[in-house]
Amino acid sequence: MQRVHFVDDLSHKNRLLDHLLRDVSLDQAVVFTATKRDADTIADRLNIAGFSAAALHGDMHQGARNRTLDGMRRGQVKVLVATDVAARGIDVPTITHVFNYDLPKFPEDYVHRIGRTGRAGRNGLAISLVNHSEGMNVKRIERFTKQLIPVDVIEGFEPKKSAVPSRSTARPGWKPGDARRPGGSKPGQRSFSKPSAPREGSPYNKPSEGAPRRPAYRGER
Repeated sequence: MQRVHFVDDLSHKNRLLDHLLRDVSLDQAVVFTATKRDADTIADRLNIAGFSAAALHGDMHQGARNRTLDGMRRGQVKVLVATDVAARGIDVPTITHVFNYDLPKFPEDYVHRIGRTGRAGRNGLAISLVNHSEGMNVKRIERFTKQLIPVDVIEGFEPKKSAVPSRSTARPGWKPGDARRPGGSKPGQRSFSKPSAPREGSPYNKPSEGAPRRPAYRGER
């Protein structure tokens, strides 16, 4: 299963992540970040909040990475905070949740990320925490995967911005099948606006002597 939660800012995102990680159905989770620095920062913050968390990224020595993955497989690490490069080889069947703390740059990476959960025939849940300005990134992922990702809102964590980005490309206030679009034009018809009259005293008010008079405005653009 997949779903999207829209967030207003970083504080809202962190509070929502903490809440979602306390889901009783969660066994183990991977939280994906865009940078190695964020992986370390979020892992430290989650440990302070009482989660058994660890970071995994490319700046770690191979021995440290192996120990972290081994702790994940043994159940000693409940939340793994990782970057895309470091998470390529993760294969832990007890991972039930994947969180996109940051959306990936490419839709292909989104598919690789959510593939970390739902192994061995188990159910998995992939949750993306998305800023309102990232709505187009979600649409690109939907086009790539050929499926819509449901938007979810949790009581007490509602985004303050009331307008969730629309999945439709139509202009606001117009729905397919409406008789007229905004501006008064019918579907398929271009709407024109009459240009403003030249200022008084402008040389365009009066054609130059000997020049042919310009025909009256007939809707040209």
